[in-house]
Amino acid sequence: MKTHIKVVIGGFAVAVIVALVVFLLPFFGEESSSDSIPVSLAVAYGNRSNSSISSQHLEAAKLSGDTHNVFVRAGTPGSQMAVITTDGQPVHSAQIEVPPSTAITAVQMASDARFFADRNIEKTLQSRVGSSDADPLTAMSLAADWLQSQPQDNMRILLFADSGISTHGDMSFLNPGILTASPQNVVSELSERNRIPDLSDVTVLFVGLGSVYSPQLPIDNAALLWLQELWTLIVREGGGEAEIISARFPPSTPDSDFPVSVVNFPESRPITFAYAEQIESNFFKQAQFLGEEQVRFRGDSSEFLDAQAAKTSIRPIAEYMLSNPSFSILVVGNTAGDGPLTESSIALSHGRAERVKAALIGFGVSEDRIFTAGLGNSSIWHVPGLGTTSPLASQNRRVVLIDASTPIAQDIISNPQIFF
Repeated sequence: MKTHIKVVIGGFAVAVIVALVVFLLPFFGEESSSDSIPVSLAVAYGNRSNSSISSQHLEAAKLSGDTHNVFVRAGTPGSQMAVITTDGQPVHSAQIEVPPSTAITAVQMASDARFFADRNIEKTLQSRVGSSDADPLTAMSLAADWLQSQPQDNMRILLFADSGISTHGDMSFLNPGILTASPQNVVSELSERNRIPDLSDVTVLFVGLGSVYSPQLPIDNAALLWLQELWTLIVREGGGEAEIISARFPPSTPDSDFPVSVVNFPESRPITFAYAEQIESNFFKQAQFLGEEQVRFRGDSSEFLDAQAAKTSIRPIAEYMLSNPSFSILVVGNTAGDGPLTESSIALSHGRAERVKAALIGFGVSEDRIFTAGLGNSSIWHVPGLGTTSPLASQNRRVVLIDASTPIAQDIISNPQIFF
């Protein structure tokens, strides 16, 4: 069973209610044979100071009427629930088991389920973070381990109520190169290091991804999409199913005074638009880039690995330039790796920039409107410490594009050696 739900509502618990009620709706009918199937429910709860998800949302919804349905399905006999805090050192803060029912009628069973739903809400409300920063990946791993230990016949659900912004652990967004890497490359790196949680037969309901509170600054839509794709891919890589239930919540006072590091999301993202009309007039005032997902080169070569795919990615840029004849662009080639800059890496990176230029010219853009430079591993957009073999290293092989009239572009055009 797989239900895709996308709603934006004004409180954490309301979102949780909608998420679980709609997802579990087929099990609520009195005549459903699935009513008695136990549920193992893990809640990863992020009530920390860089997340806007707090007990205030739960409390407000608890008084609103339908809150008895929040965890009603997990209140059936044989069901179990665990709450995991998503701070810098995630721990199990609560574990609850629903005892065998003594109810005889369906009405009595429903009443028992509502009683346990109330208790489960209270247990979640009592959960508090106990350490600084945030490690939601470890919290997800703890929840996954607990779910895999549950009876095989139980329905397994992970309610991931968190902003998804990591500041600690293996996937800390403060680590070099993560925020500028593609979600797929981040997941590949985690997989190589055996850090993907085992989510086989688990449905993960994401509530509140991207919801933040001071001191964390609000994230833009590009960062939100990156965040959603990252966590969805982690779940799928772990063998589970991911459901994005709600995007963000309005701000509320967090329940924790523990400090959380601020994550600065980059302003530039890989170019993924398909039409020139999607490009805003000031888009290239900030450096943009074509990553390996859009333009991939053969190893140690300036030849496209897939020329047709590369041209498909480059075409909207050409169309934009043809529609804006006063606009000129600087194309900067880069290479992966650290260490001393070599003539060969400069030549390679320049050749890759020239390859993109040739594609633009092929679509009709005048050659004198396209400037190129090859900076090897010396450009300001190079992310140090990623090496050449890590999946994250691919972002250093990207081609950067920027408005040729900007100060940084003018510096590179007039004297690229300033970076050497």
